[in-house]
Order: sequence, then C-alpha cells, then structure tokens
Amino acid sequence: MKILVDTNVIIASFLGSSACFELIEDARHNHQLYYSDQILAELKRNLVSKFHYTDKKAVEYLSFISGNFTKCRKIKEVKALCRDKSDDQIIADAIGNKLDMIITGDKDLLVLKVKNIVICSPNGYWIHSRF
Repeated sequence: MKILVDTNVIIASFLGSSACFELIEDARHNHQLYYSDQILAELKRNLVSKFHYTDKKAVEYLSFISGNFTKCRKIKEVKALCRDKSDDQIIADAIGNKLDMIITGDKDLLVLKVKNIVICSPNGYWIHSRF
C-alpha cells in the first residue's frame, strides 16, 4: 500500500506519541511511505517555531523522512476541495501519485471522500492497512 503521512502525524511520532511512532514503523516495514516537499517544509517550520527545535535538529528529522519515505511528484493542477488551500495540494499529490491512503489528524481532511484513497486517522491505519 502507498501511504502519505501528514505533518501532524509525523510530528506526533517525533514528540513521543508511541501510537504514531508505532504506526510509522509498521508502515515503513510493511508498506511504502510517501512525503512531499510541502510536508517537509511544514514539518521544519513547525519543529522550529512551535516546538523550539534547532535548525540542525529539525534537519536531522527531515533527513530521516527523506531517507525512509518516497518523495511524491508535485501535482500542478490542484482543485479547491478544502478550507485550507495547503490541504488541496496534499489531496492533489495523493491522487496524482496514485496513493492508497493519507494518514492525518487534520479534521478538514478526515471528512473528505476521495475516490480510491482512504483518508484516516492514525487509529484508522490499523483497520485499513490490513486489507
């Protein structure tokens, strides 16, 4: 299964959420994980500004992601589906890269229904990843 992990789930795993860490470890070994440039930029910005990581430490985490996940092609044609325009890019990238799942804690994304893509919370991963 090809899975895009949203920024909030990655950050939760880095900050000590054992549930998110275990999810990423399981998915890394049993599926193919994806990231986008947008997710990396948001990840770095949040680690530094909200959680007061040094740039050096944030870059270490980004290196983990880029070294263990596959990079999505950025899709240029984006349809407006979400309240937050940056979420539209996540959906476009998932569709354009033919991903199977988006794991997120973002309520705006969780309510969407997108053909052929499961959008679920970290808990939903355990249900949907076994099929």
